[in-house]
Amino acid sequence: MNNNEASNEIHILKERAKELNCLYQVDEILNNQRLSLAEMFEAIVWAIPSGWQFPEICEARIVYENNSYQTSEFYSSPYSVKSPIKVDGKAAGYLEVAYIEQVPQTEEGFFLEKERKLINTIADRIAQIIFHRQMKDILWEWNKSQRFNYLTSNDTGKEWAVIVNL
Repeated sequence: MNNNEASNEIHILKERAKELNCLYQVDEILNNQRLSLAEMFEAIVWAIPSGWQFPEICEARIVYENNSYQTSEFYSSPYSVKSPIKVDGKAAGYLEVAYIEQVPQTEEGFFLEKERKLINTIADRIAQIIFHRQMKDILWEWNKSQRFNYLTSNDTGKEWAVIVNL
């Protein structure tokens, strides 16, 4: 292996390390149950640029339910990539990463294949968390209504108690 090949391999490994660290940061944010969705989205858009090839000119935006959460310099540019956020199979928004200045284009385009995979993975993880929180809210409401029904009915509610205990 010559110096040029070794240098290229080191560059590729550094890019993978940045992407992996970005994914770890995003996952840590998503797993923080104390954060609201808005707080999560704000933290995620600030974590994302660190995982891209040119973090100093990289900006990110999450659009969810007609609300936009973005880094301060974000604007849509010709050097951007989007990934849909699909909750329960339906489009609920999207994640967009953009370079605010021209970047060199390679045979992979303006974004590396692994960067496109990373944005898709992050969008999928966001969708999973949104769905999980929605299901948790539905279950909480259902449990609350069942407790109310149990307290206000003349029926002993034994059949529901069995289901809830399961």
